[in-house]
Amino acid sequence: MLTTHLHDLARPSARTDTPRSSRYPRHPAIAHQVVSLTSAQRRHLVERYDHLPPLADAAPVLRALAQCGFELVVLSNGTPDMIAACLASSGLDAWISQQLSADDVHAYKPSAGVYLYAAQRLGRPARQLRLVSGNAFDIVGAGAAGVRTAWVNRVGAPFDTIGKSPEIIVSDLGRLPDALAG
Repeated sequence: MLTTHLHDLARPSARTDTPRSSRYPRHPAIAHQVVSLTSAQRRHLVERYDHLPPLADAAPVLRALAQCGFELVVLSNGTPDMIAACLASSGLDAWISQQLSADDVHAYKPSAGVYLYAAQRLGRPARQLRLVSGNAFDIVGAGAAGVRTAWVNRVGAPFDTIGKSPEIIVSDLGRLPDALAG
């Protein structure tokens, strides 16, 4: 199971029947900044997020993991539409078997319920899943739910001490296949 970073920019409401622009009235990441954005500017910023280019190592690593027989799933705080758009525009959807949204459980990661929802949807016990993330809070949440973890620590930061340390730590995604094999 892989996680995306869609939540870093936009936290949608649990309601998906509202227009997209109204689901992002004031995001906390920009609300406390001195910069003031109009509604149109906020909407444009969020919509651009659907088209972010993937990191250079993402496609080769996903391809390698899929060829090794791993089932690759996205679990995101983003809405189903956001997840689908981001994966489609990046071309990474070719290796992803399922796209799971925290919207379905009306909670956000790192709530244990989100990771347990993924286990239920995948029909597997949590201990049979592995969450791969670059976010320490995601690793802590998954670990608390009983999901195995791998942290992609690209910047060499110390791990957050509020939770169980990740089982695997790699400095870049390219090192993940070997780490999972060994």
